[in-house]
Amino acid sequence: MITERDRFDCGMSVSTAIFKARLWRERLQDEYTDPRNAIAVALLTTLGNDAKTLSDSQWDSLKPHFETRPVQWRDAANATTRMVGFKSRVKDLPSFVAAMLENLVARDAVHVNG
Repeated sequence: MITERDRFDCGMSVSTAIFKARLWRERLQDEYTDPRNAIAVALLTTLGNDAKTLSDSQWDSLKPHFETRPVQWRDAANATTRMVGFKSRVKDLPSFVAAMLENLVARDAVHVNG
């Protein structure tokens, strides 16, 4: 049975992946002069805070994928966080969740067909 605790854990899982990516981008920002890293750091900070409290629709869309395939979940979260600041379509939490869903579905297809 899926509970509110699962919803909280899902939001924290997404938030943790985002904050890890932010730390990675901060290191890249120090190493390279690409201004997109600074944009990504700022956006990842906002997204990480926002992800702690998923909306009903965000939770409903992520729920079927959360904790069913942890490796695919982690890979999709990591792939999505790397897009932030570099792919123009990821600008806020709704677009982040949509991109993560695309990554999850793609990984599920590989898992089923692979």
